[in-house]
Amino acid sequence: MKKPNWQFFSWAPGKSFPVAFEVKVDARQVVGPTGKYGIIWGKDGDNYYVFTISSDGRYRLQKQVNDVWQTNPVSWTNNSAIKRGTSSNQLKVNVIGNSITLIVNDTVLTTVNGSSFGPGKIGLVGGSFDYTGVEVQFDNLMIYDFSSLSTGKVDEIAKPPEEIDTQNTGAINLTSTPSGAKVFLDVGQYIGKTPLTIDGLNPSNWTHLVKNKTCYIIK
Repeated sequence: MKKPNWQFFSWAPGKSFPVAFEVKVDARQVVGPTGKYGIIWGKDGDNYYVFTISSDGRYRLQKQVNDVWQTNPVSWTNNSAIKRGTSSNQLKVNVIGNSITLIVNDTVLTTVNGSSFGPGKIGLVGGSFDYTGVEVQFDNLMIYDFSSLSTGKVDEIAKPPEEIDTQNTGAINLTSTPSGAKVFLDVGQYIGKTPLTIDGLNPSNWTHLVKNKTCYIIK
């Protein structure tokens, strides 16, 4: 970055991306003073969200509507899951309905509600703070289409586990073959990969939906 307090983004080429999706990328700061980098998505260059992390271990979610910055859904917040300096971080964003989940290195940072811009663009962003000379690097960008979840369509509906503690709270044990399936709670909140035990669930009829290599736990 050749300007201080500057943010530059580039949209991924191709057609319009889905309204519900997961995007992930490996990223790091290569050189320079404290900088920032992350993921951008939205309708166009005037209407979008920006999820960035900084090389000193913070994250932020911004929103712009009609070329006007809105109150940040998430202001700069420290989190120990973010690797500092020039170490590589894996960033993920899950957008399903009005739910936005921010993830770094398989740790959920937060889940917020936000209005959808509809099908649009996805890209990458890098930026500087008070000083120039920041250089960032991205690798392994992947985008997954979750649109079928927004419409209620799934590939498979499985029976809920039988062993649930109906006295107070219960637990669900999830396994998959192969292991490593991503698990989301209430179709939006990322909580880990299989094999996995989910504790502290309120008594209810829980159902798990299996789509490709992803498992969604809903009521």
